[in-house]
Amino acid sequence: MSHPWSHFLQVEAVNLDSTLFDTDQLSVIRGGSFLVADAMCRLLQVFPDDLERLSIGASVGLYEIKGDADPAGIKERVIDWLRADDDCGLFTFAVALCRADHLQTAKAELTAAIRVEQLRQLTNVPDRIAAGVAHQPCGLTGKRACRPDGPARAVRDKMQPVSAAVDRRWERGLRLKTDLYLTTLAAARVIAPARMARIAGFRYAADLERLAAWPTEAPDRDPGQPDGAHRLDHKIAVIYLDGNGFGDIQRRCVETSAHQIAFDDRLHEDRAEFLATLLEALIDGHFQGAPLLATRCPPDDRGEALRLETLLWGGDEMTLVVPAWLGFDVLQMFYHRAAAWQFQGERLTHAGGIVFCHAHTPIARMHQLARTLADDVKTWMKDCGNQGNYLDYMVLESIDYPVETTLAQFHAHRYGAVAARRTPLRADATWFGAGRPAVSRLLGAAGLGRGQVFRLARRIAGSVPAGPDARYSGGPGGVPLRLLEDQDPASLSDFQQLELRLLTLSRERQPDSTASGSPVPSVEDDLECLAAGFQLPLDDPADRAWLWLHLTELWDYLAPERDRSRAAPTEAAP
Repeated sequence: MSHPWSHFLQVEAVNLDSTLFDTDQLSVIRGGSFLVADAMCRLLQVFPDDLERLSIGASVGLYEIKGDADPAGIKERVIDWLRADDDCGLFTFAVALCRADHLQTAKAELTAAIRVEQLRQLTNVPDRIAAGVAHQPCGLTGKRACRPDGPARAVRDKMQPVSAAVDRRWERGLRLKTDLYLTTLAAARVIAPARMARIAGFRYAADLERLAAWPTEAPDRDPGQPDGAHRLDHKIAVIYLDGNGFGDIQRRCVETSAHQIAFDDRLHEDRAEFLATLLEALIDGHFQGAPLLATRCPPDDRGEALRLETLLWGGDEMTLVVPAWLGFDVLQMFYHRAAAWQFQGERLTHAGGIVFCHAHTPIARMHQLARTLADDVKTWMKDCGNQGNYLDYMVLESIDYPVETTLAQFHAHRYGAVAARRTPLRADATWFGAGRPAVSRLLGAAGLGRGQVFRLARRIAGSVPAGPDARYSGGPGGVPLRLLEDQDPASLSDFQQLELRLLTLSRERQPDSTASGSPVPSVEDDLECLAAGFQLPLDDPADRAWLWLHLTELWDYLAPERDRSRAAPTEAAP
């Protein structure tokens, strides 16, 4: 379909890992992320008569040149402004221009030109230094140059000189601590004033230490931990989400500039609605009738603060940080809202990665790891031809992080041969209906025995098969979970005998349904509910092994509010 010839301009901030995540200081990351995204909006304010917005993301802006303006001249003026501006001049931008009679043709040409331009540029904008003056490394990044008489910041309780670029991002990030969310919601223009006013009454955790501190007044303390601390104390969840195949959707559905604007508006409005919903859930302490544990920091002289940090927001990707005990609920909350997102009949699905780790773990590395998880999910979906919302996770029990080259190598090292059957989890559409209650029953004091589950997981990860899946099957095709009790125990494999023992002990702990007057779902019912929600097969014991491994890894994170008064002592995961 042919259209009138037009000139298109694309602006993209490049080398973002080096310019946004060159430090673990949250205000610096937050400030840099916002300044890059804001640059795409400010271009429309600086060049209102020359540029029309088609699409604005976290680091990319696509524009159409208006009227009879000189396209080449506009491109040069945009480049000059980006270099001269106090904020934009901190980052490396690539700018490309093309003339085309079809938007998709223009986007392909612009993307190729941007990549070429990126190769021609330095990774970072050089720091401005003066001749004859001794300089030293930035106290925060260790890479950038700073003047001895330049700005200084408190780094690990000690005043250290920092580069002008880091200082500018830090100052901007501090100011955004309270108004980032309001700015984002206001830009989408779809959130009612009453909701905005309520959200405006709250502030946010000052740092990850405060964000992840388990509330001292909470009754669920763990006597097995030092000073009775909860095992999730000072642990965080880093959540990264990215759209699946949005480029392909646009190639199918976006033909004109008006279509592109409509698609961009759809993304901004959907994300603004999720953000408002998330903030309201943190304020209320519940979502869809499900309680959310400790969503606010303990009050101080400035009042209460919500436990939420945002490292990246814009386009089809975002990075959020919440306490570890809220991580899985917040991730499922996003998928709950995103389940209905679509554009012209095309579903807008997302790949997610979530990393559970200590608050002291380098946050830039954790963001990269969460993004790698999501990227691997997208690769798996493409290879398998799957469509939908899928996620993957990693649990780091210390401040160490994987040193293996790939996540597949990490899983193989951790789980052995069974790692080959590991697949991403499907987002559970019933999580706030049947899934979360089922998990609470399974992991509660009257559910599965923690010790038995962990022993089963160690057996799975540590065994060496004599043949294909011989340690699980106990016969051709194996035995489905519900039929284990009907089998001759001698015919079951060691693995299935452990399963049977675990189910038998769990059934003995279950409360009498006649006392409450309503039936209590069986352990098998709840396991099937959880497996169905995450799309985990149960019939083949070799596949079922991953249900137990997932439960072991996520034991503390799926239902952190459960009653631990009768829980077994902590055991190390496999």
